[in-house]
Amino acid sequence: MEDSITRTLQALSDPTRRTILRMLNERDMTAGEIAALFFIGCAAAPVKPARLVFERSGGIAGFDDRLEIDLITGATLLKQGTEVTTTTLNAEQLASLQRHIADLNLENLSVSPPYQCCDLLLYRIQIDATTIETTDADLPTLLQPFVATLNNLIAEIDKSDTSYNH
Repeated sequence: MEDSITRTLQALSDPTRRTILRMLNERDMTAGEIAALFFIGCAAAPVKPARLVFERSGGIAGFDDRLEIDLITGATLLKQGTEVTTTTLNAEQLASLQRHIADLNLENLSVSPPYQCCDLLLYRIQIDATTIETTDADLPTLLQPFVATLNNLIAEIDKSDTSYNH
């Protein structure tokens, strides 16, 4: 009996299962849709990225933003200067980010070292152990939709504003 309770509690504490339950709470999904989001299958599957950090700084507006996203649970932290906002992304937002990351083909993405100038935005994107640095002037075409999505996400989170100050 105790083993059964222990196994049940372990299953409930699994972060992937909790994420799936949260997604199913938002909308009905087929097993195939869930499997596609988590790369579940019989064949050797690519390792799903777990963490995304997006930083943008500089520019005329003097941005100093840092967006951290747990790509498994959707837990998100946005730091803008001294203001910090926390939220949880919904299943659609997470799936969109995963599609963008899959489309990037990080192993073959070539980015020149950024040329830093006073009016340029500097972007730093870290996906697990891979880091890309570029400016808005040198932003590769392949990265443009992803950076636009991340900038829009910052704007959405900023509007929802569940923030606290350090």
